[in-house]
Amino acid sequence: MFNRRLRSVLSSVLCLFLLLSFIPQLRAAASLAMLRGSGTEADPHLISNAAELYALASSVNSGDPREGEFFLLTDDIVLNDISDFDEWTSQNRPDNIWIPIGDALIEEGFEDGHYFSGNFDGGGHSITGAYIRASAGLDGVGLFGIMRGGSVKNLSLHSFYIPENASCCGGIAGRAYETDFENCIVSGRAGAVRCCGGIVGALEVGSIADCTASVHIDCSISAGGIAGSCAEASVIGCRSLGSIGGDNYIGGIAGLAGACTFMRCASECAVSSIERAGAIAGFCYDSEFNKCIGSGSVTCGDYAGGIAGLCQNTVISECESHALVECGRYGGGAAGMCNAALIDLFRNLGEVSGEYYIGGVAGWSHNGNDFGSVIPSARYYDSGATITQCVNEARISGEWGIGGIVGDCHETEIHDSYNAGEVVSIEYAGGITGYTADCVIARCYNAGTVSAGYAADALIGRNSMNKTDVDSCYYLDTSCSSASAHGTALTHEELMLAESYAGFDFETVWCILDTTEYPYAELRGLCAGSAILPGDIDESGGVSVADAVLALRGAMGLIELSDRQQLAGDMNSDGVVSVADAVSIMRIAIGLNDMLSR
Repeated sequence: MFNRRLRSVLSSVLCLFLLLSFIPQLRAAASLAMLRGSGTEADPHLISNAAELYALASSVNSGDPREGEFFLLTDDIVLNDISDFDEWTSQNRPDNIWIPIGDALIEEGFEDGHYFSGNFDGGGHSITGAYIRASAGLDGVGLFGIMRGGSVKNLSLHSFYIPENASCCGGIAGRAYETDFENCIVSGRAGAVRCCGGIVGALEVGSIADCTASVHIDCSISAGGIAGSCAEASVIGCRSLGSIGGDNYIGGIAGLAGACTFMRCASECAVSSIERAGAIAGFCYDSEFNKCIGSGSVTCGDYAGGIAGLCQNTVISECESHALVECGRYGGGAAGMCNAALIDLFRNLGEVSGEYYIGGVAGWSHNGNDFGSVIPSARYYDSGATITQCVNEARISGEWGIGGIVGDCHETEIHDSYNAGEVVSIEYAGGITGYTADCVIARCYNAGTVSAGYAADALIGRNSMNKTDVDSCYYLDTSCSSASAHGTALTHEELMLAESYAGFDFETVWCILDTTEYPYAELRGLCAGSAILPGDIDESGGVSVADAVLALRGAMGLIELSDRQQLAGDMNSDGVVSVADAVSIMRIAIGLNDMLSR
């Protein structure tokens, strides 16, 4: 009996030396040689249990990046019992601690660092209960700590936990360079000093496609539901749920993004920050957003947006926001601050409120030269902002400089846009802009009510001494208590007629439809339904049991789904809405499944 105990103690000490943590079920030393498969794409190394997963970690953390090799997970792996997952903390740990695969990083050259450069295929299987802790000084914490090249795909990581005070942490990977992530689903909690994401903490050059995260993250700087920060990367078809909180650069999908492309991404997170927060991205520059949907909520001191908190030299096109945005200064349905940016074909359906410079599309728009945090600091732009074919349908309120489209705009062009929401302010409220200077506003109209204690106008709250040019703009004659000097008043009946909108292009840009409840001119590009949230059949901005019921009724032929509803309900992209699609939507709605990618 004594000898057996002695051997057990010695085995534990050995594991402590190798793992920097105690993992009882892995006391038997594992080696990569024990894995089946030669490691080629046609014959990958097979991993079926925790010991074999540790064998990969041990090999990489001993200095072999497994460059170009392929690994396939063939079974689900449970690293810890998760019955008490909600009680895990840095002091209250489960039995087993996971040390990341790739546990060291040398910033210059990587020649002395430990990182993974292989290709890991989860095979549709899951790894559950990973309590991930970094060794001292590690700047990259996740299932994989550091990745350079390679890929991770088809993997579910359930109930992962990363203790607070980590740096560059993510469920799948902490830091990644020239790496691709595809079809990964994660759920868990993480705390960090900087760069924390549900999938990856910091990604430099690479892609994240069709990934879903249901996470709760608390991070000081740069946190996102999918990526904490990303540079020269593409994020496509990704979804996020949960809560993302921090001090600066906080987003439902990405916290900080430079030269990145976001396409068909959707966030339902509760996002909160002191500065720069957005339902999709907190701060972005030289980036592009296409067909993205922001919902949930964004609460921030300054710079809050239903898509981006602050965007510089960025394009936002065919996007939609349902997010409830609340802030101090600079709040907008699309962007809190829009510097040298283009916002095109955008619809806002979420209420935006704050103190100063609040708008249905942008809180503040400018050419980017005067103020606003810019990265790198030497970057400046000469062109102004452009807002075209945008609509606000929600209530916009604040204290000063409140507009249905833009709160406060300078050197901005606003074309072919309209407001149908209520605009309320203490001072300076306008159906299109609250305050303007050196702008051009053309072919716009306001049908929403506008009220303010001082300077309320159906179109422009105040046109400064640097006058704004206004051309072919109209407003509902009952929208404001006083007539506007900036456009033409039309009655309800006149606004229902295309011929009333002189200067508007009703061939390619505008339309008046009998098939919608809205009686006035609409934008053709938005009537087609540019941004569709998978599963959101009733167009509420989220996925609910009601959506599942509609899908089931449509699948059974009890009701006829519209083209837009068909697109939203076709979860597996097979061209029809089936009972299986209805089941997928129901599982999402009641929390049995993470949001599934399309």
